[in-house]
Amino acid sequence: MPADDAELWQLLRSLDDPGHLEFPANYDHRTARARFERLAQQLNASFGNRCDVDRQVQDDLGYTLIPEEPLWRPYDGAGISSTWWNRYFDYT
Repeated sequence: MPADDAELWQLLRSLDDPGHLEFPANYDHRTARARFERLAQQLNASFGNRCDVDRQVQDDLGYTLIPEEPLWRPYDGAGISSTWWNRYFDYT
């Protein structure tokens, strides 16, 4: 989680790219999927069993915990949205 309010807003604004609303510009789905497949295979080998994994998950990016309250502020970023919550967690 960002350490303070300024760091939180710096993070949100740095990721606010109207050309890439669903994922960062440098995100490579093939590479992420391949890493995931290797992990699933390693789990299978380690546990001697087949691990059922959901391959239809769209949200396979890393996570940063963001407090909810600041996200309800009016959106003033590069794209079109009503709040920062809608920008990142709703369909735009």
